[in-house]
Amino acid sequence: MADITDWIAIQYRKYPASSAIILAALVLIATLPFMITSQNESAAERIADYAYFFLVIGVLMRIINLKSKTLKKWLDAVKNKVIKALASFYAYCKKFYNDLMRTPNLKYKTIAVVTILTMLFIEYAVPLNFTTTLNPIPPEYQWLANQTGSFTIAEYPVIPEIYSAEPFNASDPYYIFYQQFHGKKLFNGAWNGVGKFVEQDVQNLSNPQTPQILAWYNVSYVIVHYPSNPYQPYQGLSLVEVFPNASVYKVTASPSIYWPYQLQQIEKNLKPTTLVP
Repeated sequence: MADITDWIAIQYRKYPASSAIILAALVLIATLPFMITSQNESAAERIADYAYFFLVIGVLMRIINLKSKTLKKWLDAVKNKVIKALASFYAYCKKFYNDLMRTPNLKYKTIAVVTILTMLFIEYAVPLNFTTTLNPIPPEYQWLANQTGSFTIAEYPVIPEIYSAEPFNASDPYYIFYQQFHGKKLFNGAWNGVGKFVEQDVQNLSNPQTPQILAWYNVSYVIVHYPSNPYQPYQGLSLVEVFPNASVYKVTASPSIYWPYQLQQIEKNLKPTTLVP
């Protein structure tokens, strides 16, 4: 026991304490592929958070453990470089100003001044509202974000062309953007090849086969946007929540036993170049 204690003491003096913390972070990072492979995404996210935390702490401890002379020397070098860069920038600006003032043609001076003032005005005075915003978050997505676990949802209507038709309009953000908020897997997407035929087969929720196909794709919830009847019953779907502009259903149907054969038939009828891997 004494030998082990002595060995630990020697290693502690030989290596800084930050090494153990950084090593722990590396071990956690090494376990991430196994967690992702086992589809335990929530645990993988927590492990990634801990690994990031340990790395930050370890690096900070390494910085603190630097010898004061080395740290002071490094800070002095940075300070000298910053001062030198500022001096060079000042000299360049002064030269530019002097050259501008020596220009005999007033037109070039005016153009230069107006250009600079215009750039400053655009940068600081003109509000730029060209970014896509998710606010306000619709209540159905707030509810979805609060649901624990990793599962797949399907949002209706599924046909992309309907996005631009009533009741959707140009002021409504496409609901697929909200995946970055709720973080759930999305059945909807860019339809191509086989997907186009899948889209046609699942667009009608009143068809009893549709919930069975969704169940075959492991879809857990269905969100119907702007429903004509918020309480519309569907075979194979159970109403869970009703919001002002959406109804949420839970898929209770059993996976379709015929859909794999139908899917094979669809793939046979398509050209090989149109198949989606």
